[in-house]
Amino acid sequence: MSATVLPLRAGDRGAEPAAARARLETHLNRCAPAADTVTAYRRQARAYLT
Repeated sequence: MSATVLPLRAGDRGAEPAAARARLETHLNRCAPAADTVTAYRRQARAYLT
């Protein structure tokens, strides 16, 4: 298995947190969890990635 690993924290790498958020959205659209779960995942990602 191969995957691209993205650093999640901001810093020198300004575009990578945005790419991580985009991948999260792709994942959420693909697996279609409940609306409350999507809200929680987005909230956690926003807190972690900023």
